[in-house]
Amino acid sequence: MANLIVRGGNKLNGEITPAGNKNSALPILCATLLTDDTVTINNFPELTDVSKLIELMKELGSQIDWDKDKQRIKINNSNFCKSFGDTGLPLGMRGALLILAPLLHRHKILEIKQEIGGCALGIREIDPHLEVFKSLGEQVTVNEKLTIDARKGLESNTLWQDYMSVTATENFIMAATLARGVSKMINAASEPHVQDLCNFLIQMGAEINGIGSSTITVTGVEKLHGTEFTISSDHHEITTLLALGAMTGGQVRVKNAIPEHFLLINKTFAKFGVNILYDNNTAYYQIDDKLKVVEPFTKNLLQKVEAAPWPYFPADLLPLMMALAVKAEGN
Repeated sequence: MANLIVRGGNKLNGEITPAGNKNSALPILCATLLTDDTVTINNFPELTDVSKLIELMKELGSQIDWDKDKQRIKINNSNFCKSFGDTGLPLGMRGALLILAPLLHRHKILEIKQEIGGCALGIREIDPHLEVFKSLGEQVTVNEKLTIDARKGLESNTLWQDYMSVTATENFIMAATLARGVSKMINAASEPHVQDLCNFLIQMGAEINGIGSSTITVTGVEKLHGTEFTISSDHHEITTLLALGAMTGGQVRVKNAIPEHFLLINKTFAKFGVNILYDNNTAYYQIDDKLKVVEPFTKNLLQKVEAAPWPYFPADLLPLMMALAVKAEGN
């Protein structure tokens, strides 16, 4: 086992371009299966789950050219397989749930032969996804295997989710793009990666309204076409880079920082005396004196940071604010 040696005390300085949103890559990759035209995706991040899904898609007939140095991937699914044969749908990866909606449009019927809730699906809850498919008129049966039957075609409907599930929202959107009529999801997830998927589908010819809100409306179209799309910068990475610079007392500038996604995150930074500023789309910060917890107007309450689904403060960013709090004076 190699030793990890960290020598602290150094300020982090410089300008950096963040990677593409890691949570956008997988659903967008799955959504390319909604067309047989060529799709080009820029700012495409390299991830283990994505690499596994790409290898699977190649095995099933997709033509994929991935230039990792240029972070660009070109995909054509016109020769994608017509069925999975006796083996059934492969489910041994995180992307399995997100690929269901596109495959239903292609194959019309899917049989999942692994035990429901077993090793293939892990602990990921499948019920919200089955609710999505049932709401759009698909027949779902469970015996020794799970069967999802869309041979009668998908029909529009309104679905109010129990909670804001990102992947269930993404499956709903992908399924509804080619369904008949107008479909609506209430209590939909609205994270930047969900917005990326919606904008990608719109460039392919989909009709989607309410992007970035908790109510998504999708008007089904006959067909989607190819496009070229650029994935947005990863808001988690942008926040991480700014926080690391501020904690070390250096000056870090982050390009392609998408200011419109950061209004609440920037308010949270300000609670620790870190003021986020922008030079066009490049984010940087000023610290008035030193890191210090700003006392709230209500003096008998401690300063606080709370996390919840977007557009609230993202839970994945709480550790960064905890680290800032540790470095800051006050409470």
